[in-house]
Amino acid sequence: MAATPHSQPLSDVPNHAAVEASLNYIADVSEKPVYYAYEPPPGVARQTGSFEARSVPVQDGRPFLEKLSLDREGFEVRRNETIVKDFYDPDEVSRVTTLRLNIY
Repeated sequence: MAATPHSQPLSDVPNHAAVEASLNYIADVSEKPVYYAYEPPPGVARQTGSFEARSVPVQDGRPFLEKLSLDREGFEVRRNETIVKDFYDPDEVSRVTTLRLNIY
């Protein structure tokens, strides 16, 4: 079977600039985890579930963007156009963000 862009596991891709990082994973899956990004209803916990930190390699995925699969890796990279020219300029970012929020 010929390899397609989504058939090669990332573990087979050479390791480019990997670093070890501690990421939190859900440890207890006995109940559906819930997180309220806003004030939850009275008497309801803001977050359920327990988490555990795991050390994992993190690497620059840009060299193999076409090989990423939401079904296999659990994420994908999507391109989004922006009119922001300088993300290091907080005034420009604020102005453009406010403009976009007013449009929607």
